[in-house]
Amino acid sequence: MLIQEIIEHLNNQAHFLLADYRKEEALVLMERVYDFLGIRIGRPRQDVPIESYLLSICNHIACLMNNNLLYEVERDFGRFERIVVGKYVSEELLFHYQYYKVEYYFRRGYYILAMEQSRLLEKYAVNDQQQFCMLLQRGEIENADRNIFALFSVNSVSKALSIAERMHDAYSIGLAYSELSEMFTFYYPSLAFNFAKKSELEFARNGFKQKANEQEVSLANALIIKYLKDPQHSECFKKDAKRKISLVDKSKIRSVQHLANYDYVYGLVYDNIDSLLSAANFYKKLGSHGGFCQVMDRIIHLRLRRKEYRQAETDIHDYLVSARKMNRKDITTVEDHYKNLKDKIHDAMVKDKKN
Repeated sequence: MLIQEIIEHLNNQAHFLLADYRKEEALVLMERVYDFLGIRIGRPRQDVPIESYLLSICNHIACLMNNNLLYEVERDFGRFERIVVGKYVSEELLFHYQYYKVEYYFRRGYYILAMEQSRLLEKYAVNDQQQFCMLLQRGEIENADRNIFALFSVNSVSKALSIAERMHDAYSIGLAYSELSEMFTFYYPSLAFNFAKKSELEFARNGFKQKANEQEVSLANALIIKYLKDPQHSECFKKDAKRKISLVDKSKIRSVQHLANYDYVYGLVYDNIDSLLSAANFYKKLGSHGGFCQVMDRIIHLRLRRKEYRQAETDIHDYLVSARKMNRKDITTVEDHYKNLKDKIHDAMVKDKKN
């Protein structure tokens, strides 16, 4: 067997391990490939085609991201771009590299950079599957900052759903409905519930049981947001949210990202600050500023409701530190909002002292 065939086999094996949620094993395997190819020490073997090197770097990036080692990814970006200079590289490989680059910026909460990179990705998305992946990813970016300052757009995900239906790909259809649910949750939770239900049914009737079960969290999220919009007249939605989240076996959640989302929704449903902090700490450790700010919004709200003013001030400070790192266009609005909130906290603390 040629060295090129061995490298291709090992890369395929790593891809299989990732698909099977065995992300640690996949990373160990790709680290061995790196050592074999001499990539880490900057002494690449001369008897291996350039595409094998670049494919291995892309798969190593995928393994790092699945293991939430985002801070190590930039070195691989540098390695890929140094090797590719002046070389012919297939569009498929360039698509995968650019896709991971968009995903990296998105996960870090650098949404403006992620969108810029997504536009560069367009020229490499030449078939339906690539266009679907690009559009679904772009929809996530457009709707990632789901708090009181965010707008939303359905164009990208709607196009992705159209492509998925044209491909008759049940898994992709389920993913598109799931993203539509996430997109509408804050603004139109009833519509979000319907999309999550469509996603659940699409996955379930096509044998994707794990993905179908994950939609219970999305359904609970839509229900609790519906309650939070009108607590005095929506108690039934909170009860339904508790019922939905109780159907999820936390011990069987295999993805740490999904686990953090579960902690976030559970915290919303039960006003559980410890659960919300668990989600916030995950996003903070990951370096995901957008996810961290989204969770901190709710924590700050609960702190104020419980008159935990000192902790609220600390949480506001942490929120603003992350928000500033995101290069948000509306950062002035955000800062003004929280400045006014801190003034109210100060007035409340003074009033409590007098009493």
